[in-house]
Parts: sequence; structure tokens; C-alpha cells
Amino acid sequence: MQPTDVILASGRQYQVHYDDNTGALTGVTTPTLAVHEFSRVSSLGVDRLVYRPPSSVRSTAAYIQYRDSIGRVVQVDLPL
Repeated sequence: MQPTDVILASGRQYQVHYDDNTGALTGVTTPTLAVHEFSRVSSLGVDRLVYRPPSSVRSTAAYIQYRDSIGRVVQVDLPL
């Protein structure tokens, strides 16, 4: 079982969200209710790792990293 809540010594609480099917990390909610989203898409030797910061969860702005089949970064797209 994976943790769904992380409470720091300061008392601040973070909620951690996972995909029900794969168990992959999909998001973190901060104490201010800001949501950080994560996703991964794999296809034919390329993994696309996507991070959407809180200000862009509902927009198309995202940090995208492409990795080859052995994990080397081959391209990085930054939000506009």
C-alpha cells in the first residue's frame, strides 16, 4: 500500500495521488490545495514524462521530457 497523506514535522499535510490501475504517481496536493500533476506515456521506444504545475493544470502548459528506451533524455519541451 502506498502513502496517500504525508504529514511533515511542521504539521503541513500533503496528499499523494496514484493511478488505480498502475500505481503510478499522478499528483500531489499541497497544504494550499495547489495540485501538481504527473503522467507518463510510453510508445515504441520513447517515454514521455509530463509535469503540470498548479497554475497550468487546466491549460496546455506543461514540462515534457522525452526519454529513449534506455532512459536517456532526448528532448525537453518547456511551457510557453
